[in-house]
Amino acid sequence: MNSKLELLVVEDKEAHQYTIKKVLEKRTDIISKIKIVKNTREVLNILKKEYFNSLLLDYQLRSETALDVLEALSKEGYKVPSVILTNDAQRVDEVKAKKLGCFQIFDKFGYYGDDSALDRSVVALMERAKYKDFMEANCILVPACIDGTIIQIPAPEILTICSTYLGRVIYTESGVIETNLNFKVYEQYSYPQFARAAKDHVVNLSKVEFCDSKYRFIILEKNIHVIEKIEIPRTNREKFKMAWELYKGIS
Repeated sequence: MNSKLELLVVEDKEAHQYTIKKVLEKRTDIISKIKIVKNTREVLNILKKEYFNSLLLDYQLRSETALDVLEALSKEGYKVPSVILTNDAQRVDEVKAKKLGCFQIFDKFGYYGDDSALDRSVVALMERAKYKDFMEANCILVPACIDGTIIQIPAPEILTICSTYLGRVIYTESGVIETNLNFKVYEQYSYPQFARAAKDHVVNLSKVEFCDSKYRFIILEKNIHVIEKIEIPRTNREKFKMAWELYKGIS
């Protein structure tokens, strides 16, 4: 993949702006452009004139928060992958942030040092850019089929594939996609990154935040669908254990 980050930073403290620019200008390996703005108005103005593929926001600005900025962008139709940096992650509504396009929240502790939050945030943005450019990045693609039309979804975007009273659906980071394909197709096609956790869930194992030591349940990372705990039936625990151990061994 040849593309780099064209990064828009939202930070309203001048001293922090200077330091951020100084630190990030060293990352020419993954960043080709950096611009820093102070608030929603400046973000909207610059996006009308220039293209950016990534957004990094300080959570607490003078008269608004990062979520206010993202909400304004969403209303204007902008969809820019973003990360938020904050001194207190508990103050951030993570589910709302994900709905607005923020895929990760970083604690500011160790903001500018080696392996800093700032550095890790741009690395995460670069990884996200790779997912978006999945044809060049050669990611796993997961199919969905409705009325004979097949679309391909980058695996890193998928949370779980689920059977509901409405039929089979794929829950992604940003929405829901219906599919006519059955679970066996997904298990066979996407193994070992995906595994059946329950009768009605084929789960993306990279989205599992916690796995019970006795394989009774898993906890998924926070998401816009509020799908969190998935119970693993006794009859499926041994099979899921094998899939989980294989995945952890190669990830």
